[in-house]
This record gives sequence, C-alpha cells and structure tokens, in this order.
Amino acid sequence: MKFTKAVNIHLALGQETRHHILSLIVQQEDGISPKEIHERLDIPPPTLSFHLKELLQAELICVQRKSRNLIYRPQAHVIAELISFLEDNYINLKKENNSIKPRIKY
Repeated sequence: MKFTKAVNIHLALGQETRHHILSLIVQQEDGISPKEIHERLDIPPPTLSFHLKELLQAELICVQRKSRNLIYRPQAHVIAELISFLEDNYINLKKENNSIKPRIKY
C-alpha cells in the first residue's frame, strides 16, 4: 500500500461515525443495506449517505445493486493491506540507541 493511500484511509476513518458504519458492514457476511445501517445505528439517511460516500472513496467498502436495493460490503483486501501497512511501518518498530523509531516506507 502506498503511503498516500494509507493517509486517505486514515482521513476517512478519522470520524467516529464512519468507524461504527465500517464495523457494522464488516460484521455482515452477506452485506447490508443503507436502511439496515440506518435502523441499527440511528443515523439520518442524508448523513449516512455522506459517510458511505467517504468510505467508498477510501475504497474501504464497495456497493452492489441487488434488485432495487444497494448492498454495502467491506473491501477485505484493502483492509488487509492497511493492516499490513501498519504492521510494516509502525508495529515492527526498530530499536536504536534505546529509543523506538518507526520505519516509514514512502
């Protein structure tokens, strides 16, 4: 994952409501409709639409039309890439001179 893509994902996740939405979408094996998200999280439809658009632009979720409904699903490979990026750059810290320094790959 490129650094700029990771930054864009972090920006998308920099809002608590989007964390809740993404968490709910990830938990749904068969995907979830905006109506179900609205009912479970009590987010007004216009606000929900805005947050879903941000998650789509960050490529954290995808949407498919099923009959007359939209179904949102997680982009598991993007989430896995982000986890790998974080592990490579922040979790596997390198100790030098009694200090811990992250290894950032650009």
